[in-house]
Amino acid sequence: SVRGHYFARRTRFIHGTTFLGLLLGGLLLHRMELGDGGAGFALVFALGALFRLVSAAMLMRSFEPPFAGLGDNDRLLPFLRSTEGALARRLLPLAAGFLLAVSIASPLFAPYMLRVIELDYLQYMASSASVVVVKTALLPRWGQAVDRFGAKAVYGLAALLIALIPFPWLALTGLTGVVMAQALSGASWGGYEVSLFALLLGSASPRQRPLLFAAHSVLSGAAQLAGGLIGVFLFGRLALGYQGVFLISGVLRLGMAAMIPLLVRGVGRDRAIGHRDLLMRVIGFRAHG
Repeated sequence: SVRGHYFARRTRFIHGTTFLGLLLGGLLLHRMELGDGGAGFALVFALGALFRLVSAAMLMRSFEPPFAGLGDNDRLLPFLRSTEGALARRLLPLAAGFLLAVSIASPLFAPYMLRVIELDYLQYMASSASVVVVKTALLPRWGQAVDRFGAKAVYGLAALLIALIPFPWLALTGLTGVVMAQALSGASWGGYEVSLFALLLGSASPRQRPLLFAAHSVLSGAAQLAGGLIGVFLFGRLALGYQGVFLISGVLRLGMAAMIPLLVRGVGRDRAIGHRDLLMRVIGFRAHG
């Protein structure tokens, strides 16, 4: 009953540290990459490696409950074929397909900002930081919405918002528009991540969850790789340009989002609430707060 709230708070902390990393990396590049030296990139990569090693060391020291191994019946494919695995069987390819549609355009946003809109490193840092700031600010509200109205309703709304992200990029020309588009991205992805995680948790028993999350990671990685290759092929070989790839990605995202009500069914605790009402509850605020 508190998963949405807990994981929203945990993810909020993670994105807070991500924001600090963005600030540090952006400022270092802005100060050290004004010429052709490359020292700024070398320092950023070195710091990234150092912090990852620290993270790995902390993970190795973390508590791990005793694990006796999986039994013969604790396997992914038998679980997905069973009645209990019906939701997971539909959710895994749906999430992977949606991520593939997203990944068609995602590799091109950075070069579009740096080469076409011609943002400098400081402006690029500001645009990237706006994603993290908005996501961090709204994550608790998304978590509360998951706990109150169920993960299915939040997942459908967040996927619809993510599907709309590429369309503003068809006409963006300056930093202000980029920051606003990035803010929409941060707000949308925060709800998507929390609600998808809650759906995955609720679609399997504790013993099956490691298998389910492993399968989700594999499919997500494959979808990102395939989507990125498709996007670069459309951009380079077919010469569709940035706007053409953004448009294709947006249309495919809308198609995947439209399939969510059909495929994500049989989820308990969802209440009768429309996307508009849910959106107002998530982004609404008290004027005196």
